[in-house]
Amino acid sequence: MIVVSELLYFLSAPDRAGVRDRALASLEPGGHLVAVHWRHAFAEAATDGDQAHAELAAASDLRPVVHHVESDFRLDVWRRR
Repeated sequence: MIVVSELLYFLSAPDRAGVRDRALASLEPGGHLVAVHWRHAFAEAATDGDQAHAELAAASDLRPVVHHVESDFRLDVWRRR
């Protein structure tokens, strides 16, 4: 299991893609990627949590297991194929 929490929105798009790619390379089939991020904009953020999670969800090797959204945060869990 790899947990990415309160991190991705600080990174540029290429750096977010790099984190995603390294996480996928580190997960064995059946391994879980967990992401939790704040959903609101703030000055230091390069993007928001929703966009960061959408970029993770676009990875073809990840299958969604849990998707939980509240007004302030979102939590997603994916399983590597």
